Amino acid sequence: MPQDNVYFFVDETGADERSEIVAAGCIIVDDANQLREAVLCLWDDVRHHPILKTIPSITAANPARLLHYAEDHYEVRLQFIEALAPLTFEAYVCYARKEHFERDRGDWYDRLVHSLLFQRVRANRFPPNSHLH
Repeated sequence: MPQDNVYFFVDETGADERSEIVAAGCIIVDDANQLREAVLCLWDDVRHHPILKTIPSITAANPARLLHYAEDHYEVRLQFIEALAPLTFEAYVCYARKEHFERDRGDWYDRLVHSLLFQRVRANRFPPNSHLH
């Protein structure tokens, strides 16, 4: 029987013109508060670290976003991975060559996230005949 609350976090990569491959990833957590606390603790550590707090991506961080893996310095990304490593989550990634899609970002994003990733998550996480929308 599925749980009452399941939390999905989805992101993509390869949307730029130079990339030949696009990918969409999703993590699923049962306890979003645990994840939130780990990220907020990391953010607090980074912004008070004598060296890391001077990194441009940290000094210019948007309070609504805090960290952004693609824009953050290698050391911040490493700490982010270390903060997430002890947490329990499921991860799904699907990717494809851009040549298989229309040039429109919406085409590959919709197909990867909805058609492929969503179907995989539903098949692995929820029992048959469950209602997931």
